[in-house]
Amino acid sequence: MNKIILLVITFFTVSACTTGSLLEQLPDRRPDYRQSNTRRKIELPPDLSRLQTQNPDINPPTTYSAYEKTALERSQRDFIDVLPALKGVEVVEQKGELPYIRVDADATTAWRLVEKYWQNQGITLKVDEPTLGIMETDWLENLNDRPQNFINKLLGFVHDTDRRDHYRLHFSRQQNQTLIQIIYRASEQVADYDFPTHKTPSGFHWQLSDTENPALQLEMTRRIALFIAQHLAPNNAQISAAPANSFLQPLADGQPALWIQAPYAQAWQLLETALEKTGFAVVQENYQEGRFRVHYSPAAAHPLFSRSKKSAAESYTLRLSDQGEKSLVIVQNRDGGALSAAKAQTVLTRLKTRL
Repeated sequence: MNKIILLVITFFTVSACTTGSLLEQLPDRRPDYRQSNTRRKIELPPDLSRLQTQNPDINPPTTYSAYEKTALERSQRDFIDVLPALKGVEVVEQKGELPYIRVDADATTAWRLVEKYWQNQGITLKVDEPTLGIMETDWLENLNDRPQNFINKLLGFVHDTDRRDHYRLHFSRQQNQTLIQIIYRASEQVADYDFPTHKTPSGFHWQLSDTENPALQLEMTRRIALFIAQHLAPNNAQISAAPANSFLQPLADGQPALWIQAPYAQAWQLLETALEKTGFAVVQENYQEGRFRVHYSPAAAHPLFSRSKKSAAESYTLRLSDQGEKSLVIVQNRDGGALSAAKAQTVLTRLKTRL
């Protein structure tokens, strides 16, 4: 503790002339484990603001601001912000009992969707046992407990939160449904004293907290249920397995684009399946934002021809935008920036053959 006090005093001695540069250099060590967004607002980059209308069936907005307004209105019609009624998913809340999720899907489908949820939050599971139906996170830093005032932000590099959160999930079958129960636990940092009369702790240790947090447990249960419902939406709409009509048509600025003659939910599932069939490994996906981050390895797509020549895996970002009864796909580089027209055309052409 004395070392920490000395470090703080030294820091404030030089803070008047170095605060700006120190803040820029301080590492952000916060795990982002609650990032879920409850609105699907597709925001396209400015270069998608003017779309060609060579196809007579396509009538897009003429400006980006008009598109943004249309997309927002469509999102508000399709999605309710406050406690939406989820299709195929129900959060069961009973007084005196832990809430749980009831999913109208087989256990394998539910398991994979929950795995995707943790992956999208950047969390690696500590326990991942599908044969036992048990999934468990590591101890996660609670961002709400991290100091947020100016002084504490400056001292963030010497002050971590004294609380960690942990989630354990149990999967079980019930007829044609899957039940998911989430058990929340917390640990807290406790001071150690060499003698009862000492006021300064000699160290700290972590121990399980006796304090329950039913609100946080219910929040996480609802977040996971919402994620499952969004990804089950295509199945709930009873999408036909027949190939969808699609065509390649560049945008007004010449950027390659792939049009899918299907609403957003159906196009999302079709695009996800096409990616798997063409050798693209999905690293991260965000249904609300219409974004896929993928790796493409020629060796994985064509194993018979991969022995004589090694090819490095390439990373791309695919954007899917809602155009009402149609959907639009573009390809960007891994950081979401512009990609050469030749590469984008190649990727989209490959996907089109699998739609």
